[in-house]
Amino acid sequence: MITPAQQRLHALWHRPGAVMADGWWQHMSMDAWQQPYAEHAGVRPSLDALIAEQLGHQGAIPPLTPQAQMLLDDEQHSETLCIALGLWALNCPDYLLLRPYRLALAEALGESTLAQLCTLFPANADAPACVEPAQLIDTARTAGGTWLAAADDPAVAATRLLWSPTEAPTQAEAPKASPMPILDKLRKWL
Repeated sequence: MITPAQQRLHALWHRPGAVMADGWWQHMSMDAWQQPYAEHAGVRPSLDALIAEQLGHQGAIPPLTPQAQMLLDDEQHSETLCIALGLWALNCPDYLLLRPYRLALAEALGESTLAQLCTLFPANADAPACVEPAQLIDTARTAGGTWLAAADDPAVAATRLLWSPTEAPTQAEAPKASPMPILDKLRKWL
């Protein structure tokens, strides 16, 4: 039996135009094709093949690892994990501790998840706050997606399509280290 996570991975790999975040169309300079894709079923296979080729999604679908399954099973939980991973990438404890940022994060993550994330956050995090509270969720989501794109697991890297790509690398630069150990930690505790 094919699970919902396997179906989503298949769509990300072979039919990315149907499931990728809208920002990817512009990022790949294909925004003129977004509306025809939505309106004309006949162009979808060709456009999906072109998008998949640009993304490097060739051949068989990669194995569904536990990390990828977790990101593909539940949209709300994957959103939480992406934002949490992005906060980790931003490396700024002020975002978790200062009231204006906590209020913004609590709306998206919930108080219990936010408290848990405060406990898990690295003690040596020291980056200064450089994002306004109103932009924090989008910036963290983008940073998380950018870091997921660097994963050595192709199924996890494919999940980056669920969130818009970054156009401003200075705000959402991915850490050099693999996101997999942090993703495992967040998966276990959040």
